Amino acid sequence: VVYSMISPSDSRSQTMFKIDSKSGIVTTSATLDRELISMHYFRVIATDDSYPPRTGTAILQINVLDCNDHPPKFETEQFDTTVSEGVSIGTTVLTLRATDLDSGKNSEIEYHIDSVSGGGLTSAEQDAQTFKIDGRTGIITTRSQLDRETSEVYTLIVTANDLASPISERKTATASVVIRIADENDHYPQFSERHYTVD
Repeated sequence: VVYSMISPSDSRSQTMFKIDSKSGIVTTSATLDRELISMHYFRVIATDDSYPPRTGTAILQINVLDCNDHPPKFETEQFDTTVSEGVSIGTTVLTLRATDLDSGKNSEIEYHIDSVSGGGLTSAEQDAQTFKIDGRTGIITTRSQLDRETSEVYTLIVTANDLASPISERKTATASVVIRIADENDHYPQFSERHYTVD
């Protein structure tokens, strides 16, 4: 029996696999990329040596499994936004979005804030308590009351990682978020003295 196979739907598949004409063993002949072609279809033909020869056919479907070969990617490397100092705690500041070309757990994204640095009089501990991010949605919200007189701008370093298993196989992406605090008219004018006397 002699084996052969043809890819009726995509000629690219023909260059990626080959069949041994004597044993019928199918092997790869090129590097596979699931993001390029996730499934390959072949019509396998078996021909005997009788005269006239008789043939049998079968359909072979090859599914390419995903490997975690793509890191997450943010829409941009730096996000800029402005929020009023008078907003309440829990107010949405910005929604970050990262995508991953892989599939399954390899494409699911988890977000973390790595660091927060304020540009004013606040301490590192206070800065770290100012904002939080939802690990699944990428929504950044206020965690404490903002005060422009204390800090006018914050810079957040945010990481997106996929959920590949094992953890050592996970890939990450990093973006910076610049949050400027807009002033609110929260201070009344004050005279330097309570009483003035003119002679």
